[in-house]
Amino acid sequence: MLFSVAWLARRRQGLAGPAKLLLALLVVQWVLGLSNVAFSLPLPVAVAHNGGAAALLTVIVVLLFRVTAANRVR
Repeated sequence: MLFSVAWLARRRQGLAGPAKLLLALLVVQWVLGLSNVAFSLPLPVAVAHNGGAAALLTVIVVLLFRVTAANRVR
């Protein structure tokens, strides 16, 4: 679902930057999740996965703020 949101938002003015960052973070998060499974949860990879989740949440909040702020102006 987040991939779809980011893919559609990347074409909107004011949302392109955070949308591209969201796409990149989704790829990194996916790779870290696979690494956790493949290497039986090594601590550095597990911590990086949690950090990636925090970064994803931050970007999603930024996107939400920009969308709601744009709708208030109209």
